[in-house]
Amino acid sequence: MTGLFNSLSRPRRLWRGLSPLGRYGIVAVAMVISMLFVDLPLSLFFRWAEGPVVELGRAVTDLLKAEWWLIPSGLLLLFFGYRRAFGGHKPTARLDGWIAAAAGFWFVAIAGSGILTNILKVIIGRARPKIYQQEGFFGFDPFSFGSAWNSLPSGHANTGMVLAFLFGLFLPRYQTAAWIIFGWLVFQRVVVNAHYLSDVLAGGAVAAFTTYWLAKAFARRGWVFQQSATGRLKLAAPGRFLRRKLRLS
Repeated sequence: MTGLFNSLSRPRRLWRGLSPLGRYGIVAVAMVISMLFVDLPLSLFFRWAEGPVVELGRAVTDLLKAEWWLIPSGLLLLFFGYRRAFGGHKPTARLDGWIAAAAGFWFVAIAGSGILTNILKVIIGRARPKIYQQEGFFGFDPFSFGSAWNSLPSGHANTGMVLAFLFGLFLPRYQTAAWIIFGWLVFQRVVVNAHYLSDVLAGGAVAAFTTYWLAKAFARRGWVFQQSATGRLKLAAPGRFLRRKLRLS
């Protein structure tokens, strides 16, 4: 497994070397190629596919429902926010405040990206794979409110990639592992024929934009993160101390 992670480090460094515009340009080109040549054949393949791979996809896909992650982060925000506000001048007051802010960041990152995704779904109005299976229609009907016409971007994929980026921000040592795990979970939306591949790519693009924009906004205010002169984000002091104590660095 370590060898796999090491083999992925070079592409990751090359990706980091690109400008934000370059990264989104690559994703946009990949989405267009997927729409033209990949989406429909891949969807038809998984429509007729059966077996343990598809069954596993159906079993794990709901792990990416936003509420599974919003509820615990919201509870942590309330608990440590209460401790910070009413705990007086305890030695842990600063750490309590950082944990509350970090939990708030997770909550806002997941919820905010999800809200933007849902708005885009309605505006774009892309038909889900089941519409093609039922009616033979492969296309768009903008400003449609029915779930069957809200395929792009994928909401589950958006949540999954927000989580991958969050784990990368808070636990950089495990960033590659997070991308592999959540990337696999996200792809299950294609396996179970809930979305086309380009829907998943779009969900990931929205996740990247909202998560890193929000992280930089927090860093400018000294909340949770600090930003170096080169623009790299790192945890503020209480978070780094907590990570070392938990032996996660």
